[in-house]
Amino acid sequence: MDVRSFIATRLAELGPALVDIDLGGERWEDTLSVTLLPGGRVCVALSALGGTPTEAHVRRIVTRADWPAVEAPCKWAHPLVFGA
Repeated sequence: MDVRSFIATRLAELGPALVDIDLGGERWEDTLSVTLLPGGRVCVALSALGGTPTEAHVRRIVTRADWPAVEAPCKWAHPLVFGA
């Protein structure tokens, strides 16, 4: 399995739910970092909006999805635009 392709496809599927958050009319561009860890665990972080309710929203959406078990960590960065 090509893990990076899987991550990219899964994030594309989750895309609308990821950015479905009210930012009060503001528009934010950010980069989502997703790291798959052994055992099917996933770590999620936004580079600019880290530690915000927006990051908590994105984390909830991503961690609810099913992820494959991997033998070694695999990281992927994905651009997101909120409030577009």
